[in-house]
Amino acid sequence: MNTPNDDAIVLKSSYALKRPALCEHILITNCIVTGYKLGTFLDGTYVPEKVNWVCGRIKLGTESNGGYRNITISNCTCMWSSGLAFEVVDRGKMENIVVDNISLSHVHHYPIYITTGCRNRGPKEYTDISSARDIYINNVIADDVDSLAGIIVTGMEGTPIRNVSLSNIFVRYRGGGKKVTTPYREQGTNYPEPRWAGPTPAYGLFARHVDGLRLQNVRFELLKSDERPEMILEDVINENIGK
Repeated sequence: MNTPNDDAIVLKSSYALKRPALCEHILITNCIVTGYKLGTFLDGTYVPEKVNWVCGRIKLGTESNGGYRNITISNCTCMWSSGLAFEVVDRGKMENIVVDNISLSHVHHYPIYITTGCRNRGPKEYTDISSARDIYINNVIADDVDSLAGIIVTGMEGTPIRNVSLSNIFVRYRGGGKKVTTPYREQGTNYPEPRWAGPTPAYGLFARHVDGLRLQNVRFELLKSDERPEMILEDVINENIGK
C-alpha cells in the first residue's frame, strides 16, 4: 500500500453508530506500506515523497470513542513512512494489542508511538477516561530513523498506561539531536502528533505516566552523536529494564 500523503492502514472507532463501539478482533498481517511519490511505485522508480506531516504508517486512532481491543499486527514492512502509532484520545480503551515481526526503513518522525489523551471528541454525556493496557511489541527492526523523536509511551497523570512490553527491538537513529531544555508537553487536549510536540528529551525512548514498563533486548544505535540521553522515564513505576 503506497500512501505518501496520508496514513496507510488505520483503524478508527468513532461515534458514528451513536455509541462508543470498540474496534476489535482484528488481524493485520503480511502488509507492505510505502511513502513513494504517486506513480513511482507503479513504474518501478520508487522516488520517496518529501516528508509531509504524515506519510504511510500503521495506526490505531485518532478517532477513538470506543477504542481498540484484541488487535494483532504481524509480519509487516514499512518504508519511507512514519512509524507505528497507537493513540486513544477520545475516552476509549486500548487493550490486548500484539505487534510482532515488523521492519521499518527510512522512518519519518518516530519509530513507535503509544499515547492516551483527553481530546474527548464526542458527546459531553460520554464521560469515560481514555485508557490503555496490555500492549506487547516484539521483534521490530528500524533503520534510518528521524532524530525528532524516540520511542514514545505517554499516558496521563493519574491514568497511566499499564503493562507495556517492548522486546527484541533495534532502532538505528540518524542522531544529531540537540539537548532539550524545556519540558515535553503533556498530551492533554492536543492532537496526538509528535511532530507538533517537538523533539523528545531522550533520543531512544521517552516514557511518562506508565505503570508496568518492560524492556527486554531493546537496543539503540546512533549514526551521529546526539546531545540527549538514551532514555528518560518520568512517573514510571513497576519498570523492568533488561538487557
